[in-house]
Amino acid sequence: QQKETDEQLAKLREDLAEAKETLEQLHAQTEKESLKQENTDKSEQLEQLERQQAELTERLRQLAAELADHRLTEKLAEKAAGIAERELSDARNRLDEAANETESRDQLEPISQSIDRLAAADKQLQNLQRQLDELQRLEQDLAELDRLANNAERLAEQLEKLDQQAKADAANSKKDGDNEVP
Repeated sequence: QQKETDEQLAKLREDLAEAKETLEQLHAQTEKESLKQENTDKSEQLEQLERQQAELTERLRQLAAELADHRLTEKLAEKAAGIAERELSDARNRLDEAANETESRDQLEPISQSIDRLAAADKQLQNLQRQLDELQRLEQDLAELDRLANNAERLAEQLEKLDQQAKADAANSKKDGDNEVP
């Protein structure tokens, strides 16, 4: 399950980086247009980016739901859901603001803010991955400690049996020694 979660998170981050790069290209294009006082219709591009971010948000929500199913990752599920609700939703809202503007210069700020939200989401997802990795290490350590505790318990039982056997052997030797005629 951990491997699947790692893969989902890595794919999310990869797709997030791709969305951010596309948005940065759109920002550069919009900036050039603004300097030339040109205005091209970017509504189709912005709608496509909004759909892409909505899909990323949904995938992150699904990942959060999967994390919530496990006791060790419940808190991380809340963080993942928070990233989806705050950062990714806010990034999408900024794109919506940009789509409602007709002037390139008025689209620059919301597009820039959307890029910032995506960068913040990526940073938080990176942190989430580190926390998941740490939990995995702790879980492995706990399993190892449990194994060692079971071994110690088994050894203690064996030692108790050997001790009882030694006492029984000593008692039998004493009995045999008492039965000998001098």
